[in-house]
Amino acid sequence: MPSRHLRGHCRVCESLMFQQAITAVLKYSHRLHRGGLADRLVRLNIYAGMGIHDGILHRLVLLKLFEYTGIVPPPFPSNQNSIASQIWSSNLENYTPRDPAYMNAFMMKSAASLDGVKMRLVNNAEDLHFFSHVENHLLSLALQSLPRTSVFRCPQLYSGQVEIQQLGLDHFGIEFLECRLNNGPPTEDLVISFTNAMSEYVARGETITIKRAWSFTDTVEDALHYSSGVLLVANALTDSAVWDRAAYVTPLSDGPMKTEYTFMAGTEFKVQSGRQC
Repeated sequence: MPSRHLRGHCRVCESLMFQQAITAVLKYSHRLHRGGLADRLVRLNIYAGMGIHDGILHRLVLLKLFEYTGIVPPPFPSNQNSIASQIWSSNLENYTPRDPAYMNAFMMKSAASLDGVKMRLVNNAEDLHFFSHVENHLLSLALQSLPRTSVFRCPQLYSGQVEIQQLGLDHFGIEFLECRLNNGPPTEDLVISFTNAMSEYVARGETITIKRAWSFTDTVEDALHYSSGVLLVANALTDSAVWDRAAYVTPLSDGPMKTEYTFMAGTEFKVQSGRQC
């Protein structure tokens, strides 16, 4: 479908570049994980095919959000209890731990209790972490392959956070590599008050680095629709003609009428201002 912002570009070319990104990330993964990689990727494809879009979004967000990125080297440890609690708390329409399609996104069967989710997560945490690593490399490569958007057509982008309904404002601050809680220990919950995050490292003049890919749109109204309390406004660099770290992904998303730009994990933002209403 033609894009409002890039009317002339070719969707076939996007698909080809996406396939190249898939090939590249699988070769990369093969070098790191010899032996059982093929079987594990088959399992990933089966579960991904049986999953649903919002479950896949939750997987992408939760598995990166609750990583202790300050404990090197990778793979970073993650807070399994927090991931299990967020899966159990999901209550958006049919996207609940009792729904088989939602749970397939996490390679699990439906669960009737938080303890049931925790038990399933213990059993597949290693594979799920591995797939998240592959999936996020794939996403980064795909985003790098897509055309950039001119800042003259779209001088500002907007995002409603926190992106997943059951997450609260106390999870906003752990979105960034600069959060001190990323240094662990892994027994410490990744939770920081919104006020403390805003005063410590999301303050004016500070540079923040996102742990995971972030979705933006081109209108305030659309961003507020997905917001759970935070509205972000992104301005392009003054000397840049394009959004260098963001890709226009609407033609590849689940809803072609929902304008979407995605910033790559590792993107840095300089905080120009911030206020609480």
